[in-house]
Amino acid sequence: MHMIVRTCLSLVGGVLLASRVEAQVPDELGESARRNVTVSTYCSAWAEPERAKRDSLLREVWARDGRYSDPTPVSLRGRAALSTHIGSFLAQNAGARFRCSAAQSHHHFMRFAWAIVAAGGTAIVSGTDFAELASDGRLQRIVGFFGDPPKNPE
Repeated sequence: MHMIVRTCLSLVGGVLLASRVEAQVPDELGESARRNVTVSTYCSAWAEPERAKRDSLLREVWARDGRYSDPTPVSLRGRAALSTHIGSFLAQNAGARFRCSAAQSHHHFMRFAWAIVAAGGTAIVSGTDFAELASDGRLQRIVGFFGDPPKNPE
């Protein structure tokens, strides 16, 4: 009898443990999905020529005092400054499209690859952005790099 009770308790414990593990998986997938939506929305802002729509996209995903830097050299802070920078980029590259990969993340950091493609389909430039997330999940900092990493001169 004791053996049957122990077996039942073991099975129940296993089912409860499996339920806890299953319950954690959607949370983790949800976090990944949220981060990919953040990257997708951020990339959409880089393709939006209308200032009001671009500002709306940035409000969703960019921290109010977020920082952005890239090698052009640009270093700026805040949504308005980023929106202005994106507008200037779009004016200089009419018809260009901005494409981003999915995000790879851990803790409150992520990275994603991107490419800027001309209206005719030719790649203009590509690179990688490294992001730090604010506590609310918005982008707090983006540090962008152009091209592939340089080869190590052995």
